[in-house]
Amino acid sequence: MNRYSWKYKRENHLIDKSDKILIRMLWSRYIFCCLLFFIWYVCTWFVGAHLLRIETKEGIYTKSAFIKELSSVGELRDIVLNDLNQPKVLIFYSSFCAYCHMASNPLKRVAESLTPTGVKFYAFECGKGYSECSIWGIDGLPNLRLIGPEDKKINLESLINYTEFSDINCTRKSEKHIVFPEKHIPKLMEVPYLKHLKSKSISMPVINEETFLMCSIIRAFDLSSVFKPLNNSVLSNSAVSQTKTGISNHFGRWSEESMLINPSHAIVDAITMKFYILHNWVFFGNKVVNTLQFLEKRRLNALYRFVETSWVLIPSKRTRVKLEEILVFLKNYMDNKDNSIYSKLSLESWQSFIKTVVVEGISTTQNGSDPVFYICKKSLFCGIWLLFHSWSISLLKGVQHQGKGCPIYNGPSLTPGQVVDRIAETVKYFMVCQSCKEHFETMINNNTCDRTSYIPPMNNGKFPVLLYEAEGLVFWLFRVHNLVTLRVATESSYEHLKQKRSSSISYVGTGVSFPPIGTCFDCYRPNQTPAEVTNQMLSGINDLTDDDYDKDIFEQGPVVAFLEAYYWKEGWILPKTTLDLQKSELASAYSTPDSNQIDPFDSLNSFKRSAEIQVGSVFDIFPVLYPILTFFIFSLTVFYLVETGPFLQEQKINQLA
Repeated sequence: MNRYSWKYKRENHLIDKSDKILIRMLWSRYIFCCLLFFIWYVCTWFVGAHLLRIETKEGIYTKSAFIKELSSVGELRDIVLNDLNQPKVLIFYSSFCAYCHMASNPLKRVAESLTPTGVKFYAFECGKGYSECSIWGIDGLPNLRLIGPEDKKINLESLINYTEFSDINCTRKSEKHIVFPEKHIPKLMEVPYLKHLKSKSISMPVINEETFLMCSIIRAFDLSSVFKPLNNSVLSNSAVSQTKTGISNHFGRWSEESMLINPSHAIVDAITMKFYILHNWVFFGNKVVNTLQFLEKRRLNALYRFVETSWVLIPSKRTRVKLEEILVFLKNYMDNKDNSIYSKLSLESWQSFIKTVVVEGISTTQNGSDPVFYICKKSLFCGIWLLFHSWSISLLKGVQHQGKGCPIYNGPSLTPGQVVDRIAETVKYFMVCQSCKEHFETMINNNTCDRTSYIPPMNNGKFPVLLYEAEGLVFWLFRVHNLVTLRVATESSYEHLKQKRSSSISYVGTGVSFPPIGTCFDCYRPNQTPAEVTNQMLSGINDLTDDDYDKDIFEQGPVVAFLEAYYWKEGWILPKTTLDLQKSELASAYSTPDSNQIDPFDSLNSFKRSAEIQVGSVFDIFPVLYPILTFFIFSLTVFYLVETGPFLQEQKINQLA
């Protein structure tokens, strides 16, 4: 008989039912169970935390067998310094860049085809070190850096002349006569950390076409004699026609719950994006002077105007205070009148200063972590659009209050034309997506969405701003955003069908225009519905222009009214006036009609407090209670099963006997 069983103990008078069992006989076993569960809990917690960290930090190429994802700046430098005898291709990208995701599958197949030739492929996400990408001279994402072996010169001439190798199917016809964009012709650049060896590398943009990418790398490394082509799959005509059918619902690509947001969420997301750019993208694309970085004067001026625009238009008093601190800091570096193209503002000085600017409720400013959004869950560029829309709506609200209040409000200090110019300047200097830059610049220059019909050029710099001009700015930016949304949805649908990417989505047959017709029926003209991606658009995607994406289906008046409610709450602070800019102190709160303005952060905090009054809120306040309670319940359960359970079962058997 087992000497540890209840029956053995009772027969040998080792236990008395009248005694306090837990205290006299079972406390040692209970402690033993607790110890086991403590070890179990600690182990699972650390393992779970490690797996979660891996999941959240996983890059685009982590699961690729032929492209090594570099996890840190130190690993990137080790690869460059220690592996000098192998040709290498470094892929610089950002996980927030839509085009980087689109180009990832062709790059994976190119890496699979060229790995047998000895070429090593590595990927580095610039989000892990934007300053490192600046040192490499990366001015747009994605970007390839081709580094040849130490003892062999890299062949730039063959690359830019598109040398043909018919035996491996590298011909102009097979490459569909694609050429590098004029502004992004591959060029020789020094390799950081290897300047003493006079090693050169080629900086090359990523063209989303597999054959062209593969042949370009073959030309650069002179691999034509060792490369053996693999069979490549192509998009069949039937694949394009395989689309989902059906009528789009009233909310299109959005859910009904996603439309139930607080205007404070939109503004706080815009402010979050603002400071994320200030923390990470200011020096991105800036020309490098040796290993030191000084901000170019033109970028410094653009940075000042970028901060000033938000200082004037963002409807948050506490945010404006912090933005003025930044303006004062930048002003000290703008009086440099020498002939150099560089200012005296260094990367080190900027990073040291911007870390001291903390805005309550903005995670990026508090601990340098990734931004936390309320609305923009999947893309940073969503936050940029929110910032631009908040500028336009704030300007409109300022124009609506011109000449009102006591003291009289004099209207915003910026005109619609100036806002458009500053939006374009922000995209040009502080957007990491190169294709986004070029596309937006083209829209501005080509007057896409008929901008001049809403914002007359003859009045761009004059005051007071007329109401229809401010409304025109809001409506023009709205149409541009919808144009970009439809273009991205079309490209996503095409990639989903062509490359069978699970991360891409087909929007064929789904309304992609904002707002969905279920939330603003009057926003659409009679007999018009939200724009959809069609099979015809997919078949001729390479021939589509902005005019094809710009669907003139909206009514300006209802759209402007909808956006006002979406991005603005009554009682928020109005834009700064020209009088405010002439004063040395922060006087914006006293120049508006209402002296009792509220802040978006205030309403957001009240929203949080009301949402936290629920059963689980105690664990948000005292997180340690959760593991303690879990540990106690589990240990008690095991103790019951191991010790008390057999005892009760024995008692029941005796009763039945």
